[in-house]
Amino acid sequence: MPPSRNIPQATVDDLDWFRLDNYAGLSQFTALDWARLVGDRLAIRRALNAGNPEAISGIFESIKATPLKWLGSDVRYIGADHPTNTASVKSLTLNRLKALTDEATPLVAPEEADAVVDELLARNPESPFQRYALLMVSIDAPKDQIVADFARWLDARLAASASLLPESDYRNGDYMEKAARSWIPHCAVPLYDLDLFELMTGKSVPSSFRWISLFPDVHLDALESKKKNSKSAAAFLFSEDTYRVLHGLAYDLTLLCQEARAESAKSARMSGYNSLTI
Repeated sequence: MPPSRNIPQATVDDLDWFRLDNYAGLSQFTALDWARLVGDRLAIRRALNAGNPEAISGIFESIKATPLKWLGSDVRYIGADHPTNTASVKSLTLNRLKALTDEATPLVAPEEADAVVDELLARNPESPFQRYALLMVSIDAPKDQIVADFARWLDARLAASASLLPESDYRNGDYMEKAARSWIPHCAVPLYDLDLFELMTGKSVPSSFRWISLFPDVHLDALESKKKNSKSAAAFLFSEDTYRVLHGLAYDLTLLCQEARAESAKSARMSGYNSLTI
């Protein structure tokens, strides 16, 4: 927030909550942790931009006290408690169906009565349902045909989803390197939290407090380059594009871990079986 005669400056007491040490745990963050942190703050920013700071005042107090705590804005749909559910395929509940209808209906033009639900939801980049696809499967068809048809559909769906991702380092797996190389050393998260504080309170954080608190060991002559790098890192991290990539990366890594655990458990069972039969 630029300085203005009409905007009061925050006092030392107003900023007593800010401690750079509270962000030390970022070095241990996984892709899922980063996705959750970015998602939480983007949700807060949207509420503030909508002129509704009162609705999130309690949430922001939680950030001030424990800035790395997940606030739950990125809760994923887990499906009904059904024995056929898997990590990536789940049954559709009535509440889920209603939520999807409520979100999709305002996006439908009069001539789009037969529009594909996934394509409608793709028009809303903030949709919490972006990570899921919805389709009908004719379970009375032969199993081989269902499997073959689903494989073709899945290939086409994944290709379409990949085309919507921003051009980035996602395929090279460089996003966690960005955390160590840019987001953490350039203090992107604490800087963004100070910006949120300004929007939340209507008070300007004094420039001297902001930059000395973020970079206490940096000489004044080198501070200007630090300011530029910090603002650039925060702008990159707290964007919808970065959030989508982090969310996708976290989802992919979660599935890989689940598959690895399943394979490990299978190997252990087979080992036990072999020892019994020898």
